[in-house]
Amino acid sequence: MRKLKSLVLAMLKNTFNMVDQGKRKKSSKILLYGFAILMIVAFLPTLAMLHFLTMDAVALLAPYQQSGVVVALLFNALALMIFFFGIFLIPAVFYFSRDIETLLALPLKPVDIILSKFAVTLIYEYLTLALFFIPVISGYARAVNPDMLFYVYVVIVFLILPIVPLILAGLIIMLIMWLIPFAKNRDLFNMLSGGIALVFALWLNYALAGLATFTEGDLLKMLVEGNNSMIAIFRSIIPNIPFAISAVVNSDLVQMLISLAITTAILVAFLLLSQILYFRGVIGINETASSRRQLSSKDFSNSTRSQKAIVTYLLKELRLLFRTPIYLMNCVSVNVLIPVLFIIMTAAFPEEEDIFAMILTIPWDNVLAISLASAFGVAFGLVMGSMNMVSATAISREGQQVYFMKMIPMEMMDQLHAKSLSGFLLSMLALILTVIPAGYFLKAPWYILAIFTVMAIIASLFINYLSIIVDVIHPKLVWETEQAAVKQNINFIFTMLPSFGLSYLLVWLALTFKFDYRIFAPAAFLIMVALTLITIKATQMVARVRFDEIS
Repeated sequence: MRKLKSLVLAMLKNTFNMVDQGKRKKSSKILLYGFAILMIVAFLPTLAMLHFLTMDAVALLAPYQQSGVVVALLFNALALMIFFFGIFLIPAVFYFSRDIETLLALPLKPVDIILSKFAVTLIYEYLTLALFFIPVISGYARAVNPDMLFYVYVVIVFLILPIVPLILAGLIIMLIMWLIPFAKNRDLFNMLSGGIALVFALWLNYALAGLATFTEGDLLKMLVEGNNSMIAIFRSIIPNIPFAISAVVNSDLVQMLISLAITTAILVAFLLLSQILYFRGVIGINETASSRRQLSSKDFSNSTRSQKAIVTYLLKELRLLFRTPIYLMNCVSVNVLIPVLFIIMTAAFPEEEDIFAMILTIPWDNVLAISLASAFGVAFGLVMGSMNMVSATAISREGQQVYFMKMIPMEMMDQLHAKSLSGFLLSMLALILTVIPAGYFLKAPWYILAIFTVMAIIASLFINYLSIIVDVIHPKLVWETEQAAVKQNINFIFTMLPSFGLSYLLVWLALTFKFDYRIFAPAAFLIMVALTLITIKATQMVARVRFDEIS
């Protein structure tokens, strides 16, 4: 147990600790404390949004005695999210970290190595889980006013909820690493595993939705019955989830004990199986591929031609993002996948003619449409600019070679401009892939699309520079694999969640108060332009202070 504790603490320090990147001056400490306070304040709108949306949902379901549906939906959604994240996280922690050879050479039991790595993965998932679990459960508890036993069960479920999804993801990865030869090629595996995980997660979501097996009569019968009978429509491949839902909703001790027993049995089975599977696939894992292509005279000439420094730096950033599989999957693909998924979903359900008929009757000539186009444009720019994580990890991706930014004969602000522009251009890719289909399917007039596009461009520029500020203040420079630079980097959360909250607030204001478009649209435009200019100036000020202390 002592060895296991030491291993976990060492891995946590290496993975999650805020490593001192240079000399800590008084100004830097003030900057970091100010940043922490700012981020806490920035998180509040999003957490409050989840809290109050949950209360509204419970208020709608309470008259039918179906408020437990909120808990069922939360647990199933979080289990699926953890499974999906685990597909990406487990290879980085279990296989592609640089401590593998060291751990294998030490006099450690196999179970200690596996448990320590599983514990690190689990703790990381707890941090992600808390952001969604706490506000939703607090909103549910405030709405239904449960007894004290509810809170005991909620804490237990929070602790066990990530375990089984991570185990399932871990077993899948271990089997792939053992049986498929190309999996040991880190670059190729990272490239293919993300796509496979995405397809599998989408299929899982469709196959286990549960609604397809129930007729309208069944659903109406459940609704009339009350007593949270509708939680039966939620199925899951996670065997302990249905029992956990029933335990929390109905304060059922027996269901809680069954859920704990299933979790314990699966964990024990995982430890036994993993000692066979893991060590068969981990040997010789740190390999990478190289094309070994010999450059011709023409290729060499093209690769060494001179151009403006900021353009060269921008192209360097884009090449790095597209050529590194883990960056391609986590930073670039989101700009394509989200618009494409909407298009696929639209094309996959042509039978929903009533939905299309309703869309085509949208009164675009209504004055409210311009205000909504402005609000949704800002929301789109903020969300897509923060979700792609390009700018939020721009400095972190430099790693321990960050000193290179100080050595090259190029102004620091020009380098930051180029990094921000790389994230901005990828956000524009998502915008193009969204606006063109929207114009076709929604039959929106050109001026609505133009307003949406302009507001999205400004908002995207703003959020990309804000993300640069976040990463300059606290870059994650000490990492073992490229995956750790983005997947174990929480900086993007500090811009993504506030972006969701601000987007929701802006759209809510436009819908609730129905401001005159002659006031709302220009005001939104001027505010976003002012915020963008202020953020660019703040980027310069923060970089001047912080880069002197980063080594």
